[in-house]
Amino acid sequence: MVTGIKDIFIIFGSLFAFVLMIGKLAERNRTRERTLTILILFNIGIYQLISYTLYCNPVITIPGTEKWTYILEAAGFMLFLMHGPLHYGYCNSVVSPLSPLPKHYWLNFLPGILYAMSYIPFAYMSSIMAPASEGTALFLKWHDKIYLLSIILTVISYDSYLLICIKKIFPYLNMSSDRIKIFNVMAGVYIFGMTFVSFWPIDILLNLNFTGKARMATSFYIIMIYAISCRYPERIILLDSEARKKKYLNTQLQGLNVDEIIRELDSLMRNKKIYKGRITLQDLAILLNIRQHQLSEILNSYMKTTFYSYINDLRVEEAGNLLHTRSDLKIIEIAFDVGYDSLSVFYKEFKKRTGLSPAKLRNQNLHQ
Repeated sequence: MVTGIKDIFIIFGSLFAFVLMIGKLAERNRTRERTLTILILFNIGIYQLISYTLYCNPVITIPGTEKWTYILEAAGFMLFLMHGPLHYGYCNSVVSPLSPLPKHYWLNFLPGILYAMSYIPFAYMSSIMAPASEGTALFLKWHDKIYLLSIILTVISYDSYLLICIKKIFPYLNMSSDRIKIFNVMAGVYIFGMTFVSFWPIDILLNLNFTGKARMATSFYIIMIYAISCRYPERIILLDSEARKKKYLNTQLQGLNVDEIIRELDSLMRNKKIYKGRITLQDLAILLNIRQHQLSEILNSYMKTTFYSYINDLRVEEAGNLLHTRSDLKIIEIAFDVGYDSLSVFYKEFKKRTGLSPAKLRNQNLHQ
C-alpha cells in the first residue's frame, strides 16, 4: 500500500476515535459503561498518534518531536498498560451494569502510572543529555533492551486482561438470544486485539516492520468498540436484573423449605380442592403458614405462574374433567361448582386455556 494512503488511514483511526469520543460525551445518559467507552476511545486515539509519530515513518512530521522521542515513548507505554484495565472495567460494566466495579478496581492502573514515573525521568534526562554527549547518554545504551522488555511486559498485561474478559463473557457465548449476541462480538474484538498485540515482540525481534499494518487495523478496532457501546445498554441489562432478582428471591425465602411448601400447596388444591371456594392470595398464604409476598415469590419464580393464573388453571382443568364425566350437569352448574361466579368469565378462561368453548368440548366428548 502506498505510504501516503497508509498514513491517512492510520491518522483517520486516531481522529475517528476523538470524534466518537465527542459523540459519547454529548449523550445525555450518564453510565459507567459510557464513561469507560470515552476513556478507551481517548486512550486509543492518543496512543495511535504517538505510535504513528514514533514508529511509522510519517510523511507529515511535527517539528521538535525528535527531542521528545523517549518521553513520547514512555507516554505510549503508559497508555498501552492502561488498555487492559479499561477493557476489564468496560467488560464488567456490560455484564453487570447495575453492580459496582470490583473492589480496588482503580489499582489496576497503578502499573502504568509507576512505569511512567520511573521511565519519563530517564527519558527526559536522555533527551537533554544526548545532544551534548553525542548520543552516549547512559539511557541510550540500554534503550533497545528496555524497549523490548517494555513491549513484552505490556503485551503480557494486555493479553492477561483480555483473557479475563473472555472468561467473564464465555458463559454467554453459546446462547441464541438477541440480548447476548453482543458478547460474541466482544469476544471477536478481544481475540482480534490479542492477535495483533501478541505479534508485536516477534515483529521487533525479527525486524518484520509489521507495526504500520497493525496500526491500520486499529481503525477497525476502534469502530468495533464503538459499535459494542452503542448496541449494549438496553440488550444486556436484563442479565443483571435477573441476577438481582435471584439474589432478592433467596433473601425473601431464606429459611423456607420451598419444595415442601409446593407439595403442601398441591395437596390443598388436588385433594381438598380449595380453589372451588372464594380464596385470595392472603387466605392461601395463611393456610401455608407463610407470608403473602413469600407465596407470591414461590408462584412467580419457582412455579412460573401467578396466583390468578394458577387458580384458573385448576378450575378449568376440573371443569374439563366434569364436562367429560358428568353429562348430567349443565355447563352453568359446572362453572359454579369449580368456583366461578360468572358464566361469561368461565367461558373466557376456559377457551383461553383449551382453545374450545365448554359446549364444543362436551359435544366432542359425546361423539367419541
